[in-house]
Amino acid sequence: MFTGESDNWSVRYEVEKTNSCQPTAGAIQYIGKETIPKRIEYSYDKASGDEPLNEYGVATLAKGCTDAREDSEIAVILKWDNQTETIPLTVK
Repeated sequence: MFTGESDNWSVRYEVEKTNSCQPTAGAIQYIGKETIPKRIEYSYDKASGDEPLNEYGVATLAKGCTDAREDSEIAVILKWDNQTETIPLTVK
């Protein structure tokens, strides 16, 4: 499990260890003090997307495969409402 947080966002990225494709899942949650944005653009590891946020400020990350390991350096780049943040993720 990789996680990271800023003043505005909390990110969770799960990687399942297997022998071939390592399936991934995760979510981005808005934790800022302003109004919840309607959409978020993101890119990380080998994926990117443009997702709506639900009423709780959560967007689901695209599922896919990765070669990320516990010592991998992963950062999520988030763009919303003419703002951009890069959040480094660490293993938890």
